[in-house]
Amino acid sequence: MLKKKIKIFVFVDTDIAVRHFIKSGAFFHINQNHDVTYIFNKDDTSEKPATYTDPFSLELRKVKITKIPRNRTGKWFPLYMASVIKQQKGLPNYKPRVKDAINQNGISFVIKSYLRSLPIIYNIFRTITIKRLGIDKSLLNLIKLEKPDVIIHPSILQGYYINELIQVKDKFGIPVILLMNSWDNPSAKAVSTGLPSKIVVWGEQSRQHSIDYLKFPKKIINIFGAAQFDIYKNPSNLSRYALCKIFNVPKNKKIIVYAGSGAGSHETKYLTALDEAINKRILKNTHIIYRPHPWRGGLGKKEKNFFELNLQNITMDPHMIEYYKNQITNPDRKVFMIDYKISNMLLDLADALISPLSTMLIESMIFGKPILVFFPREDNQNGLSVDEVHFSELIMTKDVITVFKFEDLVEGLIKLYTIIGDKVISERLKNSSQFFHYSNKKTYSEKLNDLAIDVYKSVF
Repeated sequence: MLKKKIKIFVFVDTDIAVRHFIKSGAFFHINQNHDVTYIFNKDDTSEKPATYTDPFSLELRKVKITKIPRNRTGKWFPLYMASVIKQQKGLPNYKPRVKDAINQNGISFVIKSYLRSLPIIYNIFRTITIKRLGIDKSLLNLIKLEKPDVIIHPSILQGYYINELIQVKDKFGIPVILLMNSWDNPSAKAVSTGLPSKIVVWGEQSRQHSIDYLKFPKKIINIFGAAQFDIYKNPSNLSRYALCKIFNVPKNKKIIVYAGSGAGSHETKYLTALDEAINKRILKNTHIIYRPHPWRGGLGKKEKNFFELNLQNITMDPHMIEYYKNQITNPDRKVFMIDYKISNMLLDLADALISPLSTMLIESMIFGKPILVFFPREDNQNGLSVDEVHFSELIMTKDVITVFKFEDLVEGLIKLYTIIGDKVISERLKNSSQFFHYSNKKTYSEKLNDLAIDVYKSVF
């Protein structure tokens, strides 16, 4: 039993972290049991804010602000890139990562990064960079003034805070817990200035990726599942009639969700093909709900406006219509804070799910609903991108239906339709989902509270 409340600082530098952690209730128990302050960054040097969310609108008990300039993240970037190359050599994501870096930063920068990644040179370059940049003054002053006991950082493993906070850990001995935002983070990112005290990941896959790609020791990795998926432990308990009414779909048809990806491009082409499949009775008595990705941006090349297609058997999730219309006229790629309560109802209603590459594939598996990965190679000639290599294990999972050629779509749809309602396959999908997102009776919030106490005790 602790004799005092732990003084915890939670550093937030993305809107995704607001959605996945604050709005999901991931900090409920530490808020109840400890002295928690939330730190956001206000960047006066950039027109683009660190977070579009106003932290003072979130009804948090304590909020403080740092003022780290955006150009500081650019100064860290050469070390980040050298770290990525060093850590990923010989791994499946190495060649795509290098190719992507050349496209974005030029071959000269990538050659320099490769040279900086060489063992002896890397250690020298890393030491010089850390000594030159140090810890941002606004953050350093806050730490010296407030003296937190534990730091928690929900992170995409990039951003304003990560390089600073690990230095804080090493300089002041304050334990730092990183909360992995998404299952792609370990295989697509790098941690450059040292090791956190702990990193919290989704499942066995992301633990292994943290070991392989980030070179983290197993002892600092904790598996909690995804904070935002805790809601799926509690089905909506609404009748099918009520759910159909909420999503404005026919109650006497099978419902398949088409979950869009972050990059549209071919989305309406695929939706048109699915509409034709229903008209031709390949999918019998079926209606499709189109769920655009919540940060999809505007229309891709050759992609048409969904509302100009006049599809007969496909309607958009009504909760996404305003967002979609705004994005195609004024694309800003802001994160749309769609409530996970709506996703919970949508997946409860769905009989199956189709998606190119979307995290909703895992979410559907959690519900035991059949999934079809539709990723035609003729439209995706480069295969999985650096941010998508984590899908490779999902694609190979038993009972996951995959279609990689547009001409094979009909065959894939028939397979999907055939296994809808199969209870054996449903249970297998639920079990398989645990590899990607581990779930047990304890909530993410409870596990995080326990971990904060453990790391505090290990130091104090």
